[in-house]
Amino acid sequence: MGLSTEILLKAGEKGLRIAEVPIHVTYDEGSSTQSPVTHGLDLVLNTLKHLSIRRPLVFYGLPGFISTVIALAFWVWTLQIFADTRVISTNLVLIAVGASTVGLMLMTTSIMLWVIVSVVREKS
Repeated sequence: MGLSTEILLKAGEKGLRIAEVPIHVTYDEGSSTQSPVTHGLDLVLNTLKHLSIRRPLVFYGLPGFISTVIALAFWVWTLQIFADTRVISTNLVLIAVGASTVGLMLMTTSIMLWVIVSVVREKS
């Protein structure tokens, strides 16, 4: 079923028309090779993979930017508390450092993947 997602995405890119054709299928008891949870999770992860490849700046860059803005807010809050009390709030600093790290990693990843995907598309 994971392949069907890729087929639909590529058909849409090529401008092909897609139509649903009803069929009737009867599955025998015990004919499934995967549990429904595993199969559903596989489909969701496959869809996320395709989205991350097609739109890396949105998929990784937007959450990275949001995380960086949150980190900046915590850094400002930490500096305000320090300016008022001369005490460093370690909890706020840890949140700021974590959000900064996650944000910068996601934005860097998005740029690197965008460049790689762009180069691959140009070669095809």
